[in-house]
Amino acid sequence: MKHIGLIIMMMFQILISLDLFDGKVLYDENLKELVKKGILFERLEDKNKYVKEFMEIVRDNHTYLNRIESILWFFDKRYEELSS
Repeated sequence: MKHIGLIIMMMFQILISLDLFDGKVLYDENLKELVKKGILFERLEDKNKYVKEFMEIVRDNHTYLNRIESILWFFDKRYEELSS
């Protein structure tokens, strides 16, 4: 997810998400527990601080992946054109 329109915390059931986002996400394998964590998080008065940290991680570490993928796609298409 590149854009975060609402002030919410990202919630995941996939363990690798903790590594991808430096532990700045809500995680639990149990869906009911994950939802409880999300509800408790929404009640925090300083939740925006945590969301901002998450958004900075996405901005600094993950949005470039889409750009690289687009560049590689372009080179693949160009190679196909030249090879034909």
